[in-house]
Amino acid sequence: LTNREYYCHTFKNSQNAAGSCSLEYTSINGNVGKATWSQAWSATWNSGTGAQEAISAQACGTAADTSVMCPTPLDASSVCTGTVPPDVYIEPDAAESNLVVVWPVLKPLTSITEGYTVAACYCPDQGGCDAAAEFTQQVGVIYVF
Repeated sequence: LTNREYYCHTFKNSQNAAGSCSLEYTSINGNVGKATWSQAWSATWNSGTGAQEAISAQACGTAADTSVMCPTPLDASSVCTGTVPPDVYIEPDAAESNLVVVWPVLKPLTSITEGYTVAACYCPDQGGCDAAAEFTQQVGVIYVF
């Protein structure tokens, strides 16, 4: 579960369609919690070949990186700046039996010049799920490109 891969696409000069990026659970036991994401993982690249040399994963339980995903839909003229919580703590879609979390829109590639990786983080509703420190369970890896 920790390493389950999710792929999200954005576009050059245009944001992805709202609802086009999501996380799906196979089941939930107990109370329905919320999901968020980590800070963007950092990578180092070989300057000669362009090959990735190392990646530094960022743990769940810290503030979501709103430079990668934004908490509200944007129109074409908006600048994606993000907001403070609780907008980054997302409830699963009740219409999907609480098994799908629809992620916010992604910044257009004019603002993000390379792909990003973040951890998908879960809070099992054991304290309100209203603080980053409560999202300690990594439930996947989101690749944004």
